Amino acid sequence: MKRSSNNRIREGIRDWPAKRSFLRGIYNEVTDTGLVASVVDNWVEKHEKKDVTNQFYDTFRRWGDSRPTSRRSQDFWDWIIKNHCLNVRAPQLWTCSISQFISYFPPSEADVGIAVGQLIDDPRSELDNQTRRILRKRFIEDFEGKGLYNAQLFPEYTFNLSENVTFEGPHTGIPKGQIQHFQFYTVPEAAMAWKKLVDSENYRLYLDCLVSLEMVSESDIWLERISDGRHNVAIVLGGGGSPEKDWIIAKSLLRATDRLDLYITDISLYMLKDSARVLQRRISKMSLEDRLIPQYKIYDFLKLDEQMPRAESWESVIWVLVGGSMGNVPNERDFFRSINGPSRTGDLLIVGIDTFSEETDEELADRMVSQYKSKELDSLLLTPLLGRLEETDKNNDCAVEVKLIGEHHENPLSEVPHSRTAVFFTNVDNGRDSKEVILASSTRYTIRSFLDYAKRFGWRHLTTARASESSTYSQVLLEKFR
Repeated sequence: MKRSSNNRIREGIRDWPAKRSFLRGIYNEVTDTGLVASVVDNWVEKHEKKDVTNQFYDTFRRWGDSRPTSRRSQDFWDWIIKNHCLNVRAPQLWTCSISQFISYFPPSEADVGIAVGQLIDDPRSELDNQTRRILRKRFIEDFEGKGLYNAQLFPEYTFNLSENVTFEGPHTGIPKGQIQHFQFYTVPEAAMAWKKLVDSENYRLYLDCLVSLEMVSESDIWLERISDGRHNVAIVLGGGGSPEKDWIIAKSLLRATDRLDLYITDISLYMLKDSARVLQRRISKMSLEDRLIPQYKIYDFLKLDEQMPRAESWESVIWVLVGGSMGNVPNERDFFRSINGPSRTGDLLIVGIDTFSEETDEELADRMVSQYKSKELDSLLLTPLLGRLEETDKNNDCAVEVKLIGEHHENPLSEVPHSRTAVFFTNVDNGRDSKEVILASSTRYTIRSFLDYAKRFGWRHLTTARASESSTYSQVLLEKFR
């Protein structure tokens, strides 16, 4: 039986919930009203924006039941097409599948990677399992380990890429049985999972990190060292995805210097972009454009000696490695070798470490398991596996387990004496056999052993801050003396 044109109109836009989710990701909006406002932003006069946004949103909600028919609705889709230089007409966007819809947006546009990752993870998208698997496969092919580390992707910010920077995605680590730190955040899913973890407030170490970092920035020795105004360069290592930490450092240094060059470095373009948006809004809100100059650089902080030569204009530099990054490195020697390349005598270094003192191995193991017991952290740790196994349906069966390395004072995973390392792993069943895959590792130190180790590489201790008496997380302030 032939359907009338009126019936076809009443069908609405095909896969509309999924297309809405994808567009929210493209425009970096959480709500539909925010999406509509972003689309119309550059196409109507400022005094008309509120009314036009409200008009569009009123019809926007109904497009799942009936396709756009008015001239104004056609404008909305024409603006999306022009904003992204799509080689397609609006009716094609309405009638195509979500997979075809995504294919009209070039994968060279980094927001597409973020949007696809968000779509796959968004329950509002109403994707069926087969479509979800297809999209995840395409996501891996188009966005993992491909040429997304391109300074031109974000013209609104300054991103720089060293010619020596190369990264592999987690798909190369899985067959080897270990996902390395530099592989973890090279896909948008991991960046989004990290944001969910810190936003959930279930990650106590992150909260302790913020409090102790604030304490260091208010300590007498810190204020004394920066009082001469010569520390006008701050370089945050692995700083993407944590704009709150970046901001604590920036606001403290701005008390002592008229102009601060703030470098946020990370291996993840997606984490950097999240930080850039937050920092740019704060800078604009506080009218700091002439005083705080952020730059976003895609570097591996274990290869600074190769990738980040020291600029002649830098006087004294503040280096910052906070969070749990020190505990995640494969070898502490690699970090100090790396930072000793561009650093000079008089530079300061803030390092965040989790510690232990009088706990037995059994007590420490129990604490480390309890510290990391949350569904958000499990989701983050398992993210690199999703869609990257031969049997994708078995991903949901993976469970994160923890084991302690370094009992009886022998720790092959750390050069720092008396350290202990928690190894997070899962057993992957690909249908033929079971294989252990290490997802991450996190080392705990005694304060004295870590400070002695740092001194061997020319860094002396100035002060240590802890969020509270009960906290085991410490921020350590060091100064380069040779």
